[in-house]
Amino acid sequence: MPRAEALFSRGVAVGVMTYGFISIRILPMDGWIRAQRGGHFQFVTIRDDVHGPASGCGPAE
Repeated sequence: MPRAEALFSRGVAVGVMTYGFISIRILPMDGWIRAQRGGHFQFVTIRDDVHGPASGCGPAE
């Protein structure tokens, strides 16, 4: 069974993410972002090839 601390921290994390997701519509930039191709989903993609391995973000050689 998970420890109480783990359940609490995960509950807080879920609450923060939910608050952010719900509040995104009141941001001034929301209309501009929604008008773009991909909308908010363009900011949640993780691309490893953008920085390359020299930046420390890519796979180790």
